[in-house]
Amino acid sequence: MPRKIHTSQPVRDAFKGVNLQAILRRLSTKLESCRSCGEPIGRNSPANLVSILNHEKRIKWPALIHPRCGDSAVYETSTAPDPNEIFFEVECALLAGKRGPVPALIIDAYGGLATTESGEVHDRLLAGFATLGFEFPDWVCHEGDGDADPVDEQNCTPGLTALLEGCEVRLLHDGRELHQLGGLRYFPRWYRATNCGALVVMIGRNLQGITFDSLEYIQQAARNKELVQAVAAVTRIPTTPADRCYCINGKARKFGSCCGSTDGPEE
Repeated sequence: MPRKIHTSQPVRDAFKGVNLQAILRRLSTKLESCRSCGEPIGRNSPANLVSILNHEKRIKWPALIHPRCGDSAVYETSTAPDPNEIFFEVECALLAGKRGPVPALIIDAYGGLATTESGEVHDRLLAGFATLGFEFPDWVCHEGDGDADPVDEQNCTPGLTALLEGCEVRLLHDGRELHQLGGLRYFPRWYRATNCGALVVMIGRNLQGITFDSLEYIQQAARNKELVQAVAAVTRIPTTPADRCYCINGKARKFGSCCGSTDGPEE
């Protein structure tokens, strides 16, 4: 359930001419910290919308604060947000492919937003991925969906590659590293699906901790054009069979009898 955000008239006036509803939609579902105390704001906790104004750089941007920390108002500051500060939450999933299941990385992105002088928020991150061949999908389907539009594993996005080593993926474009995604949690079935040579990469906003079992927020992001996807040609860096497996069950299994075995466990 989205959090309730109180917006005062002075803040509404500060963002006059800006799509305030789009700002509120984004802030009502994503992970946020209080601009005043720095503590996290609960997903279902109420918050006040504030306008932060930097006169020197002539920009303003929206933020949230706890009701106990302050009112919905316009505040001045000598600092400005860093649009280059980005972090991801990643979930491994399986999509329907033309020749079998295709592994996917579903990424909830934070940061990479720029604010114009008028206060309009520009998504530099997704726009940047779009210039690299990422597309805005209209719909996303599970592997088991009967009406799913299957992914063509042999139709990879030009120049986009991925290197999978253990529980890390390096995403590259024309040999230049874009991002390194670590701490992946996957089952053996997901790892074996990388045999198809393709890896779907989806990057979106406000995915609510993702949970691919429910597509509600992913579909909402697709409808709002806040989700991009591409297909990377994936290469696996070999793992020694005697090494501990990197999957969810890796603490109890060797790679050779788990993800590295064709007849090993699915989960």
